[in-house]
Amino acid sequence: MESRKRTLGEDYRHYSQRSLEIDIDNIEDEEDQPGPSSDGGVLVEGNSPENLENAVIIDEGNRRINRRYNAEEVTFQARIDTQQIPPRLRMTPLVAAVEAVRQLISILILRCTRNLLPSDRIRFCFDAIDLDRPVSTTLMLVSTLTVESVVAPIMRVLQSYKHLKLEHGVTVDVIIIHRDVGAGRGRKVFNIDIDRLSKRSILHIEPHELGLCCAKAILYALSHLENDRGSINAMRDKRRLTLLNRAKTLHNDAGVPLGPVAYKGENRSQHISLYLHNDHYDVIKSLKGFYGADQYCEACDKPYGRIEDHRCPNACHVCLRMDCMPGEMKRCSECDRLCQSEECFLSHKATPGRRKVSLCDKMYQCRRCGKIILRRYCPKESHQCGATKCPSCKCYVLATDHCCFLQTVAPKTHSDRLIFFDFETDQSSGIHVVSFAIAQYF
Repeated sequence: MESRKRTLGEDYRHYSQRSLEIDIDNIEDEEDQPGPSSDGGVLVEGNSPENLENAVIIDEGNRRINRRYNAEEVTFQARIDTQQIPPRLRMTPLVAAVEAVRQLISILILRCTRNLLPSDRIRFCFDAIDLDRPVSTTLMLVSTLTVESVVAPIMRVLQSYKHLKLEHGVTVDVIIIHRDVGAGRGRKVFNIDIDRLSKRSILHIEPHELGLCCAKAILYALSHLENDRGSINAMRDKRRLTLLNRAKTLHNDAGVPLGPVAYKGENRSQHISLYLHNDHYDVIKSLKGFYGADQYCEACDKPYGRIEDHRCPNACHVCLRMDCMPGEMKRCSECDRLCQSEECFLSHKATPGRRKVSLCDKMYQCRRCGKIILRRYCPKESHQCGATKCPSCKCYVLATDHCCFLQTVAPKTHSDRLIFFDFETDQSSGIHVVSFAIAQYF
C-alpha cells in the first residue's frame, strides 16, 4: 500500500470542504439519523464478522505551536494495513462496505482520543490515491466527536468514487490541538508575550536603545496613578519627545547612568566580565566585541567608536590618558590646546597602535571663544565664533543669518546582488505549479 504524507496547514485542511461543498450543518444533523450499528464485527454482503483491530497503524507526524488557538498541535498519520484485511474486504468497494469503514473509524477514534481532554480539538483528513482531493472534517471538540460525524462526509464523497477500494491505499491525517484549561469559569488563554500588545490593561512601552524603558514606564505609571491627563496625552504622542526627555531627566536626578544596568566590583589589576541573561551566566572575553565597538572605556564603562568622541571624566581632556600627571603647562601652536605637561604634549602628538592621525590633527581649540572643534566637521580656517552646526546641511553657520531647507536624499545605487521576483501559480492540484514568472534586478 502506498502511503503519502503531507504537511497540512489551516487553509489546506478546509480546502476539501470548500471544493466539495460539504455543508457542516448537514453533517451535524446526520449524527441523529439512525444508521447501522457499529457494535460487533464487520458485515460485508452477508459474510461473517471480521476483526480489524490490527489493520489500523498510527504514526506521529510532527508537532508545532498553533498561534490561532495558542496551543500545541500534533499531527498523526494513520494508514490501513492491507495485509491485515481479509481478501474479500480488500476487493469490496468502500461505498458498499459501510460497516467496515465505520469500524475502522471507531478504532481510529478510540486510539487517537485515548489521552485527550474534552476541551481538546481534533480533525480528520482522509486521502487515497484515486481521490482528486482530500476529504476533511471540521475542527471539532473531542467532547462532541462521534463516529457518524466522521463517517458522514466520507460516505458522501464515496458516492462519486464507487470504484475506490481499501487495496488502493487509504491514509488519514489526524490533527489534534491540546489546549490548557484550568478550573473555574472558562476564560481565554492569556499569553503575556503576545496579548500584552493588544490588551488595554497593559501600557506598552517601546524599547529604547539607551535602556530608558524602565524610566518611561515609571513616568507613565505615575501619570496614570495621578490621573494627569495633560502629561498622559503629551507622553503618548510619539511625534513629541516629552516622554524621552522626562526619562533622561529622571535618570539624571536619580544618579543612574543611561544604558543597561551593570554591576562592577572593586578596581583591581585583573578582572573578568560575566554576562547574565535569562538566569544564566556567560563569559565575556572582549568588551569591545560584546558591545560591537572599536573602543571601550573601563573607567566609565562605555563603548565608543572614535577616541575624540568620548569624553571620560577620569581622563585628561587633552591627551585622553588616565595617568596624565600635571606639570609645567605647554600650549601647542598647531591646535592651540594647553597641555598639562611635556609628556601630555608629546602624547597628544603621538600615533600609538593602529592610529594613523594624532589627537592634535583631529581637533583644535579656538583661543577666542574657547570651543574645542573637530577638524573633520569644521577646518580651523573656516571657524567662526558663535557658529553652530546646522542639523540639515551639516555645516557650521551663524544661526541668525542662515536659511536652510531639507536636503534631498541621494538614491541608492543599483545592485545585481538583489533580485525581486513574482510568481503566478496554479494550485488546483493541491500543489503550487508556476505558470508565469517575472524577475528583475534591484
